[in-house]
Amino acid sequence: AAVVDVKTGTILQTFKHHSIAVIAVAFAPDGMTLATGSYDNTAAVVDVDYARICLGIATSGDLTAAKWVCNSRGWRPFILSTTDEAGRNVAQIAVENDHLTLAKYFQSELAKYSKAEAKRLVAEEKAALKHAKADAVVAEKERAAAEKKALKKTKLAAAITGDRAEYNAMLKNAQLAKEAVSKERAASKSAAAASRTKAAASKRASSPQNVQPGAAGHTQAGDAENGADSELLPTEWRSLHAGFFEQEEDFPPVLLSYQSNSTGDHVGKAWMWALANALRESELPSFNGYQVSGGRDWQIEWFGVLPECRVLVVMLSQSYFKSAACVAELMEACRIGKPMIPIYLEDVDISGYFLGTTPEQKKNANFIRKSINGNCIPPVDQGHFQGLGAPDFTRNVAMLVKTIKSDFLE
Repeated sequence: AAVVDVKTGTILQTFKHHSIAVIAVAFAPDGMTLATGSYDNTAAVVDVDYARICLGIATSGDLTAAKWVCNSRGWRPFILSTTDEAGRNVAQIAVENDHLTLAKYFQSELAKYSKAEAKRLVAEEKAALKHAKADAVVAEKERAAAEKKALKKTKLAAAITGDRAEYNAMLKNAQLAKEAVSKERAASKSAAAASRTKAAASKRASSPQNVQPGAAGHTQAGDAENGADSELLPTEWRSLHAGFFEQEEDFPPVLLSYQSNSTGDHVGKAWMWALANALRESELPSFNGYQVSGGRDWQIEWFGVLPECRVLVVMLSQSYFKSAACVAELMEACRIGKPMIPIYLEDVDISGYFLGTTPEQKKNANFIRKSINGNCIPPVDQGHFQGLGAPDFTRNVAMLVKTIKSDFLE
């Protein structure tokens, strides 16, 4: 340590009583005595003029602060603070004016201090401890908030990654289904009519892979054989053409979802063919499960066409939501966000838990209700799609065709 003239920079006195760096230094008010503390864990009080050590002491920690304080008896103690590695004050050294009397205290133990001075020192220590605790609480809250935020980001990133992976898998499966449909159709196109005729007798009741959802045992081949679904319609609609026709495009713009027994035994199938023929006459190709050739799986065909079609027309009835296959079709369309136009063949209550009361059925009901509410043709308060006779059916078909062409094909 050294005493330097601040104006000239001249070194007035040098002190060599510490072995390493001095980190705490303070003059007494009279300017004649200097207090020092060092990294070598020693404290000293020296005479400035003679560089003479008046008092020295060794401590157990770094001496990081030095000061002279004044009380009612004048400038009395010289204080050196000692801290541990965590920065906590563990000891102080007080030197009386005679530079000979030394007092130490550790934590709350004070000696050789006036009561007022002791209270002040204790209050300072408590305040410092309180602030340290408050800072620690704030730091802990900030750390916890940062961890929570990071965890939220991690979960969000994982969710996004999972959704993307699921979406990519769906696209891949759809592409595979599309390729399978194209290959199978190219291989069997020339023999499709003959296969349907031969399969009519053997496949009608015994081939579950050809059963249309809710068709109660009817097959596409059997449908081609009878070709008279118009006879299943009520009298007021018998003039509608409800005959079978083959699939005309690999991926037509309109896909039909229906239940064969809607409003009566096999009447739902007749309504479907009436609608399919009406769309065909309006130059709107469509696809339904009955157009699947004999020996082919209708589910591969139907779900392979779903991602490629422009719009799904859902023919709703009370029996529709009782068919697991129909619900599966609707759920998949909702899941991939396929545009849908619901048409009602009869009153259907989709409020509440219309699919059932298990947790899965409740979730599916909420999902479906959110997806199909609105866009109904005609609006729900204007009656059912088939109306009161063939003219009403034809008028609503025209409204449906106009909506599809304007909203989904242009």
